Amino acid sequence: MANQLAIRWQLFKRWLIFYRKATTLRHVRHPFVLGLGKALFEDHRWFYAFSDAAGLRDYIYQNHQLIPQSKFGAGSQVLQDKQIRISDLGRSAAVDEGNGQLLFRLVNFLEPSQMLEMGTSLGLSAVYQAAAAQAATFHTIEGSPSIAELAKGHLNGLKYKNIKTYQGSFDRILPDLLPKLPQLDYVYLDGDHSHIPTLRYFETCLPYLHEKSAFVVADIYWSSEMMTAWQALQTHPKVTFSVDFYDFGVLFFRKTKEAKAHFSLVPKSWKPWS
Repeated sequence: MANQLAIRWQLFKRWLIFYRKATTLRHVRHPFVLGLGKALFEDHRWFYAFSDAAGLRDYIYQNHQLIPQSKFGAGSQVLQDKQIRISDLGRSAAVDEGNGQLLFRLVNFLEPSQMLEMGTSLGLSAVYQAAAAQAATFHTIEGSPSIAELAKGHLNGLKYKNIKTYQGSFDRILPDLLPKLPQLDYVYLDGDHSHIPTLRYFETCLPYLHEKSAFVVADIYWSSEMMTAWQALQTHPKVTFSVDFYDFGVLFFRKTKEAKAHFSLVPKSWKPWS
């Protein structure tokens, strides 16, 4: 219990770091970032995919079957048992409703054609993102065999036909998959939450990215390692600007007249005095 409280305290301190530097759209002058922020924070429409995801989430939360903990990635900071209930995994690792809807709006705004997710987990994040661009092909990779099998079943039960699932480590799947793609427009990295692997996966994908691609990194405040990795990615020579939404950050490669810049954004309601 003491260890869990210490972890939560560290997470809260990292959230304060983000909140203090974050700004609202009132102070953004970058045209693309302003449009992006409006799409994520000011579009309040309810999309059909939100209901699909809510139904899958309820199904996951009611499934108390035990499965082996994943041996891939940095692992959970709180759940350390060798086995985990699917319902607990869903609550601790699957994208929550708020961030899932933000990811949907992000993809809807960017309109990618070829999408890659590293870290399928139970499939919830795939639903939000693949549903936002059904004309696109959505490739998603999961390392754990038991979790990958569950995710495949969850996704096959829905009507989205643009999702292709892969089981195996990112280092094994990517070298074979990436050369077969005509382009790589959008990447969502939510796998190994460690410094060096995060940078390695970015570099592996980099040759296949182009000016209008977006590279999304989940849980950038999850640990000091991830904060360091995010800072390194922001300063990469190929990155022209980035946007930090706390639970995930987005790297862009678009040529712009603006100087290289990094934005931390929150909705206006979070800082009404700003």
